[in-house]
Amino acid sequence: MARRQKVDEEEHNYWMSYSDMMAALFLVFILIISFTLVQYEYAKNKLEKEKQNYEEARNEAKQYKKNMEDSQKKISDLMIVRDKLIKALEDEFGNDLNVTVNSKGAMIMSSSILFDIDKSDLKDTGKKELKKFFPRYMKICLNHEFREHIAEIIIEGHTDDHGIFIKGKIDQNLSYLYNLRLSQERALSVANFCLDENNKILPIEYIIELKKIVTANGRSSSDLIYKNPPINTIVDKSKSRRVEFKFRLKDEEINKQTAELIKKALEKYHIKNKQEQK
Repeated sequence: MARRQKVDEEEHNYWMSYSDMMAALFLVFILIISFTLVQYEYAKNKLEKEKQNYEEARNEAKQYKKNMEDSQKKISDLMIVRDKLIKALEDEFGNDLNVTVNSKGAMIMSSSILFDIDKSDLKDTGKKELKKFFPRYMKICLNHEFREHIAEIIIEGHTDDHGIFIKGKIDQNLSYLYNLRLSQERALSVANFCLDENNKILPIEYIIELKKIVTANGRSSSDLIYKNPPINTIVDKSKSRRVEFKFRLKDEEINKQTAELIKKALEKYHIKNKQEQK
């Protein structure tokens, strides 16, 4: 009887140990499953986030590409406009003896026609010449084909390298400043005369439009013309003394916008890289 009881106790202890072991294994299994599920959710969330980041980056790249392509197309269209405008100016003024057109479309008029030496007041011959030239020039620039593309019309005064002597030597700084003042005053004289409504050079609607885009600048002797290019050692003083009429198309504004796009894209790229490194 005692032996039977002992056997029953041993069997009971065996099944107790076995059930405890199975419970422990089951708990381990539950923990493994739970950990796996947590890892799965983490990986899933990470994948979703990476996918979202990828889609955002892809869409941004598409937008940047589109903006760049649009900018490039606008610049290409403006280059065509520039060529047409220069051709129109060459056709209009190609045979004119008092004004020339350079390859960039700048209209060049000798200062000797407009001013006396070292003076900034227009001569009568200068006024007469401007009355003939300026309406023809504006008629082309303000033509509907070109006007919407023009950002600025610039009247530039230029001098030769005439020097100011101090104690027998040329003072470069004083010379530059003297010529800067003279070139600026000459450019202003031309602008004032051409845009003065009382002179009746242009219709009033032209003058109103031009006041939005015309600027007058003095360049001093910073852009000399030489007799012996490309060596450029002998200054052609008579040709250097001149007034130029230039146009600036909106391509510079588009280039600026494109540069801003590139700058923003690079800044965002660097910020994102720093965040990822952290």
